[in-house]
Amino acid sequence: MGLDDLIKRRKKNWLVFIVILTGMIFFGAELFILDSVKDGLNGYWAKWFCAIHWLKNSLIPLDLTLKAQYAQTSGTQAAFSLLIGGLTCTLLAVLLIAQNFIPVFTYAIAALAIIELLAFARMNRPTFELSQLQHRFDILRDFYTKNPGDYRVYGTASASLVSGGNDIWEDEPMVLGRYGRFVCQSQGLPENQLFSVLPIFKKFPPILGITRLKYRVFMNEEPVRIAPYNLKDIPRMQLVNDWEVIADGKKTLNAMMDPSFDPAQKVFLESPPDFVPGRGGSKGEVEWKDLSTDAIEIHARVTGPSLLLVTDNYSSGWKAESLPGSDQSEYRVMPGDYFLRVIPLETGSHHFILEYRPIAFEIGKWVSILSCILYFGVFLFCLRKSSLFRMKAAI
Repeated sequence: MGLDDLIKRRKKNWLVFIVILTGMIFFGAELFILDSVKDGLNGYWAKWFCAIHWLKNSLIPLDLTLKAQYAQTSGTQAAFSLLIGGLTCTLLAVLLIAQNFIPVFTYAIAALAIIELLAFARMNRPTFELSQLQHRFDILRDFYTKNPGDYRVYGTASASLVSGGNDIWEDEPMVLGRYGRFVCQSQGLPENQLFSVLPIFKKFPPILGITRLKYRVFMNEEPVRIAPYNLKDIPRMQLVNDWEVIADGKKTLNAMMDPSFDPAQKVFLESPPDFVPGRGGSKGEVEWKDLSTDAIEIHARVTGPSLLLVTDNYSSGWKAESLPGSDQSEYRVMPGDYFLRVIPLETGSHHFILEYRPIAFEIGKWVSILSCILYFGVFLFCLRKSSLFRMKAAI
């Protein structure tokens, strides 16, 4: 099969025909797109390009001139890629015919495949000036140093990984479902458009204050510009006594979008807490310390049953474990306000660890430990068997 068949000098006339036909299709498509691009937004390419379902909403804010330039650039690049594909098919057809007479050309086909792969990778390798990017990172780090706090920003995307800040969104599809649905609700988007609309955040209603959003960062401006939002400041952790149970997630999200909802005073739960917190103002204090990205040490003292609202994303993998000196032996981590965490606290002093320990991680950890033990045992068995064999051979 494949190159092995060619090396064995098996003629593939049908393969030559397919390669030539494919090359002709590529050349024809390239000429069609180039001719269509000349007609601007009235051309077939621009009409098709602007109608792509995951792209059309991103083109709406652009004026006609920018939209035409965008469509023209994309069409030119698509035509160039088709031209390269057509030339590659032409050269491949020539080599397939030539190798029937000169076997060494078979290896030229393998070389062509490697060159085409490297050329494709090079054309799709994004480049940037590292010094300019580093300068932007330094501006962010300096801002975070001068303005410390447990807040979040919007606009840094993946730069938050190296600048030391926390962004409410990043250009990556691994988003917790609850948070993704909250974002869609806040922007008035259906769930299936979560990753097909850019930028995802076009409006900033008051409810986004629950994410601790405080600043907007304009990374593409020179110099980097940072502007504050006028959203209500919500702490990372706070004690709340006013609560309401709404089992349906959609109804909870709708209730959260109500302008009268104050997340600093009330929390929505999906099920009743283990004990009934007292209504009215919360009385107590809470302190916390980040031990790592996956663990938080929490101290709290409450004069009555209360709900501890943690304005970080909820996941079933978050567990709370009581520490010595705590008046409560067991803690339950519940979803609050649909995508945040809530921990019911009894009257008294509390000291516990809030840690991310998903079941999949625990299973994987023990599978790895047992596998290492098994491999070590097999290694010792084989080593012992080999030693006995050498001893018998020596005798």
